Amino acid sequence: MVWTVAGLYLSAIVLLHLPAVQGFLARKTAGAAGRKLGTEVRVGRIDLGVFNRFVLDDVLIYDQQKKRMLSASRIGAKVDLWHLLRTGEIDISSAQVFGLKADFYKTDRNARPNFQFALDSLASKDTTAHTPLHLSINSLVVRHGSIRYDRLDAPRTPGRLNPDHIDVRGLSGHLILRRLEDTAVRAVLRTLAFREAAGLEVRQLGFSLEADRRHASLHGFRLETPASRIALKELSAGYRMKRGRPDGSTLHYAVRGFKATVTPADFAALLPALRPFTTACEASLEAQGTRRSLRIESLSVADRTLATQVRAKGRIRHLDTRPAWDISFTPLRISRPMILRIAQALRQPLPKPLESLGGIFYHGSFAHATGRYSAKGLLRTGAGDIRLTAAVQGKNVRASVR
Repeated sequence: MVWTVAGLYLSAIVLLHLPAVQGFLARKTAGAAGRKLGTEVRVGRIDLGVFNRFVLDDVLIYDQQKKRMLSASRIGAKVDLWHLLRTGEIDISSAQVFGLKADFYKTDRNARPNFQFALDSLASKDTTAHTPLHLSINSLVVRHGSIRYDRLDAPRTPGRLNPDHIDVRGLSGHLILRRLEDTAVRAVLRTLAFREAAGLEVRQLGFSLEADRRHASLHGFRLETPASRIALKELSAGYRMKRGRPDGSTLHYAVRGFKATVTPADFAALLPALRPFTTACEASLEAQGTRRSLRIESLSVADRTLATQVRAKGRIRHLDTRPAWDISFTPLRISRPMILRIAQALRQPLPKPLESLGGIFYHGSFAHATGRYSAKGLLRTGAGDIRLTAAVQGKNVRASVR
């Protein structure tokens, strides 16, 4: 009996590695997938490992307009079939996608995207029952991918990121999905890198994410672009659910260990006005808040020469109605070159009162509540130093200067 099983096992291995068998299986797999999706599917070759491993080469899926929609030079996965049969949970020990190329589009604002038919074909036809989601992927690797999406009637914006025209290339990443359920997710993005045609380049993105129906936390966030490094130790949030989604009125959150070296020009694809700002600055932040308030425990932003510097702490209240704040600066320093660059970025002439002031230094407080603005501190400019105590409400001004 043992020799019979061993012989069948070896025979299966040999057969599955014969080109004729692999081609036959590829045609059968493509035909089944095409019938399921309702479109043409091609598979060049399929290599089936015994029990739980498969590799698909030269995969191509067309949309319903007979245009190439999705292709990959190789897709491989290893699935724990025994766990699936025993529990109904999908456990993928490893998966790889190489040479991914996705071309998505929709003709206008109200049209269905060209991939919607595929989502519809995979959705359950039984709307009266719900099958709980249980999915884990111990390792998902993507290499040399590209994703393009266009809304064909929307104007293009060269040099600026546009959600209607996305062109991502050089996409590579490594994801560990420890658990994905209806009510919880645990995932680790070890690395993600890509270039977007508008000019945004991400060389490294990584983080750990955990979320359920009461809490969410982001740990070890790191982002690297050509001239910027951003790190965040932890972003945590607590909330209650209402009608199946987090209730904003119960939200409370905290930002811990934010540190960054940022060259604003790296993000000009998001905001073109940042393009002139090519000097790196250092930033750090510790804060916590709710939907209605924000407490800044410490904020620091400075260029490397300290010619421009912001150190502050304070509180902002009534964010959802009429914001009020009380901020202390220790100090706020803006150099004249930075003032000129800000005016250039805003495409506004420099206000005449600022033309002869040179740089600005302020050490003190600035507050606002119910339409009343107040400031108290030391103001130093090219025109001299003053100790200022002032309050403005409407047309009423009270000030003491010495």
